[in-house]
Amino acid sequence: MRIITKPIKTNVITGFLGVGKTTLIKQLLAQKPAGERWAVLVNEFGQVGIDAGLLDSPQQHTELLIKQVPGGCMCCAAGLPTKVAINQIIQQLNPDRLLIEPTGLGHPKEILRTLQNEYFKPILSLGSVLTLIDARKLADSRYTQHDIYIEQAKVADVIIASKSHLCTLEQIDILPQWLADIECATTLVVDSADYYQINNQGHVESTEKFARLMNMLDTPSRFIAAAPASRILSTRHGVNSLPLTPDSLFKTADDVIPSELDELDWKGQVYQQFSDKQGQFYSLGWIFAPQVSFGFDRLMVWVEQLRTLNVVRFKAVVITYDGILGINYIDGELQLSEIDDTLDSRMELIGDTQLDAAKLEQDLLACMGGH
Repeated sequence: MRIITKPIKTNVITGFLGVGKTTLIKQLLAQKPAGERWAVLVNEFGQVGIDAGLLDSPQQHTELLIKQVPGGCMCCAAGLPTKVAINQIIQQLNPDRLLIEPTGLGHPKEILRTLQNEYFKPILSLGSVLTLIDARKLADSRYTQHDIYIEQAKVADVIIASKSHLCTLEQIDILPQWLADIECATTLVVDSADYYQINNQGHVESTEKFARLMNMLDTPSRFIAAAPASRILSTRHGVNSLPLTPDSLFKTADDVIPSELDELDWKGQVYQQFSDKQGQFYSLGWIFAPQVSFGFDRLMVWVEQLRTLNVVRFKAVVITYDGILGINYIDGELQLSEIDDTLDSRMELIGDTQLDAAKLEQDLLACMGGH
């Protein structure tokens, strides 16, 4: 491990479900200065963990490290999985920059407090917090009056109007007024169309102004001055050790530690199912063993039925007979991509009502095998 000679530049990129956080991070990674080491820490609401696969890159383990904390636990008060994951990133890569993507259903203030505690404050240099907002949602009170949606805006140093290529000018114009209504102190609001564009094939193209967004990352976050460093419970011994809270010593057998999902013991099984609940949202997911392949056409039929269910979000990285497929479904929009490499197949649904797990799983299993 390299010796830490200066604090690691750190940015939190937040926003509600499906707002485009992963797309922005992929663009930032594409603009990474040559020779710099970057790390991405991704937190997902469910237990499966898929975004790391969607951020697939050949630079993994050389100049780029992607680590995930599944289970929606990054923003909890204790934050132990986050502390462990950050410590592992420092040991494995000691990056020049760390990008943190909390779950779209998380309270970002908690992760910001963790980054500013007396252990991490000397190690991490907190730059601008970026919050992405889809202006098309600002006419829907389910979003604009949602506590988490409001909090994500209020912690931002920079608000990015995402998916603006899909918005009308009237929808974009609502954003400044809504920010004023919730008494958001953020003064810098940028339009994603000014920084990157999406062409007819769904690929993102950077503009010359994208360099300005990169420069914004290094501006110190106003959260540093707004919140004093929180204290931890035990004496700091060094970068390679982390304090443990009393609650972390008593875990039930059902608790999932992040590393467990990367090293599943299959014991003859071909898949494992995971489920979770947070507020009014439910998640249902599966991880399939590496030897399992899916028929593309049958899988697409299964995916299409999600349009008729109460599915808010669906993400997947799937081994098919035609290659490795990335799937991203949000608000009725389906995006497919080709992934270079994966260890296994992972799928996850998020719904605002409880899903029929047995029926969904039965139909999904029928997509296995064959062409």
